Amino acid sequence: SGEEEARSFEDKEFVKLHQSTLRKVDILHSIVEDDLLTDSELKEIYGLTPQGIYELVKENWGSL
Repeated sequence: SGEEEARSFEDKEFVKLHQSTLRKVDILHSIVEDDLLTDSELKEIYGLTPQGIYELVKENWGSL
């Protein structure tokens, strides 16, 4: 809870705070990864830079 996190911060229990943050990020990632759909073209998502093209190929290797 928020109270527990505040107490952990005051008690300098930063590992507990870090674990709490990681868990929240993990939950949000699971939600977004499974349910987020966009109406964007691949060039809008990745861009036309060498890094963008690399990420496009890396993340979509099996479907290209």
